[in-house]
Amino acid sequence: MHNLTTFTFYRDDLALVYDDDPAHEGVPVLLLHGLTTNRWSWRGLLRNGLGEGRRVLIPDLRGRGGSAKPPRGYTMDDHVQDLLALLDDLLIRRADVVGHSFGGLLGAYLAAHHPQRVRRLVIVDAGLEATDPAVLPKIRPSLERLGQVAPSWEAYLKAIKSAHYYADGFWDDDLEALYRADITVLDDGRVRSVTAPHAIEQAMEGVISLDWPSTFARVNCPTLLVNAPAPFPNGLPPVLSEASARETVSLMPRGQYAAVEGNHITLAYGPYAATTAETIEAFLLAS
Repeated sequence: MHNLTTFTFYRDDLALVYDDDPAHEGVPVLLLHGLTTNRWSWRGLLRNGLGEGRRVLIPDLRGRGGSAKPPRGYTMDDHVQDLLALLDDLLIRRADVVGHSFGGLLGAYLAAHHPQRVRRLVIVDAGLEATDPAVLPKIRPSLERLGQVAPSWEAYLKAIKSAHYYADGFWDDDLEALYRADITVLDDGRVRSVTAPHAIEQAMEGVISLDWPSTFARVNCPTLLVNAPAPFPNGLPPVLSEASARETVSLMPRGQYAAVEGNHITLAYGPYAATTAETIEAFLLAS
């Protein structure tokens, strides 16, 4: 497991929180979390060998986690400029980039518009289908918790565990740590998510407004799309079908496809984390 330290970087007056283990050498690995999560979402994969022996850099994107939550500024380019400023501040010329869901789209946008900064790219369960407004019902449980106040941490956690991602009692300590990092405790003991609803709404508007076929076509670095094509336990279709994932891969000049077990969330936790981490590592370390 990495020896991560939490830092705060300021881009003008905007505070961005990130985890880093700068003792390692070589090409760093930049990990980009999903739409409504935070930097803790990578703990399951890190525990199973992702980025082992390499410098790992994990920011909270603006509007999430411990980072600032300005009223506006959540386009893909806004996020990318944050990342470039952070890399520049740390004197990182080029990195491998691994992004989950929204983070995968962000990684693709970064690689398309700033190709000199990305050596290899891994997009985890994101592609053309995930940029369509029709994906919203599949991720609605993640969106509905934002801005809601629960009477206690226990009540909040019970509601999270009832989401369709986690049917049949799926759970582990890394998932619990992710959600605990996402809440603030109010003076009266109630809790709510620290993720800003306006940030998520604007970020989704930014995703839907872009020309993604053209963006993917501009991604020229070696790219792996990791896909969890199985339906959710409650019968909802996956966030990204195999057909749409393969169509996305076909747009990228050096794209590759790999399927993993689990669903859009659970692929990074519990019994599925080891295989997912191994799949990503094998690609990043390939010559």
